[in-house]
Amino acid sequence: MPRTIIVEPGQSLEDIALQEYGNIDGVRFIVFDNESVFVDGFCTRLEPGSALVIRDTPIDLPVFNTARKIRVVPATLGEYGPPPIGPGGDYNDDYNNDHDIS
Repeated sequence: MPRTIIVEPGQSLEDIALQEYGNIDGVRFIVFDNESVFVDGFCTRLEPGSALVIRDTPIDLPVFNTARKIRVVPATLGEYGPPPIGPGGDYNDDYNNDHDIS
């Protein structure tokens, strides 16, 4: 039976997948099961306080159990984390491909 969790400050989509599924492959479950949250596509940055529906079955049970045992709550983005990437990998939406260093 699905349950609901609340996104903590600094958590990304990958953090939630690792925390709740024991593997970042859980990102697809989060996106599919929360279509109403990701109406404009999805971003790895999540708003703190957002409610997400989570399936009960972890993908990697040993990792999931260990994280629970030692009370790990992954949060990779701090208050001053990187800005969200805009269209085409552009950090400031000026369409100049800031990420391309070739």
